[in-house]
Amino acid sequence: VISPEGTNDAWYAVTFDTDGRLVVAGTVNGDFAAARFRTSGDLDRKFGDRGVTLADLGTTSDAAYAVGLAPDGSVVLGGGSGGAFAFAKFTADGIVDGGFGTAGKAAFDAGAGDDVVGALRVTPDNKIVAAGGSGGNVAGVRLNAHGTPDATFSGGNVLRLSNLAARTGTGLAPDRTIGLALQTDGELLVANRTAGGNFGVVRINADGSTDDDFGAG
Repeated sequence: VISPEGTNDAWYAVTFDTDGRLVVAGTVNGDFAAARFRTSGDLDRKFGDRGVTLADLGTTSDAAYAVGLAPDGSVVLGGGSGGAFAFAKFTADGIVDGGFGTAGKAAFDAGAGDDVVGALRVTPDNKIVAAGGSGGNVAGVRLNAHGTPDATFSGGNVLRLSNLAARTGTGLAPDRTIGLALQTDGELLVANRTAGGNFGVVRINADGSTDDDFGAG
């Protein structure tokens, strides 16, 4: 499946809904974008505007690098905008969810100036957990269903994982190579690399503290 030439599209993340349709996330002309494809590979024109939906986060280089589906089928995107963690939420039909954040959009400043979400999941109770590069490290956040900070996770703050290093100094976009998995008990696994260039995995408790019983501290 190839989008029309000249539309300046890029898809960076993909997932499946309960009907087997593909939901993708990325950027179209500098805006957050999501699209849904039928199992045949055709755009599902019942989603958004003839298969594609957009969210303008306020800059000319907004891009979504992660996508998750809530239990009700709504679509959550995570990425970067203006150097901050950025999120957008759409209904299952691809319409901007006006009850999320401000007009369907929310941003989290992790303080590094080049923050970008690389992975996210939506929990069974509709909370949004995300991890991404933040300066030279990796950071995690958790939002309530309406896009506000979850005060029960790291006190509602950004959790900085100093033992995971983000890629910097490449001249490319901020590092979005982070992986995230949600355990059935609510704990999170976040993966990227260590400062020494090795594989690194951190486990986070449901309250946003690191699980020091996992691996070596």
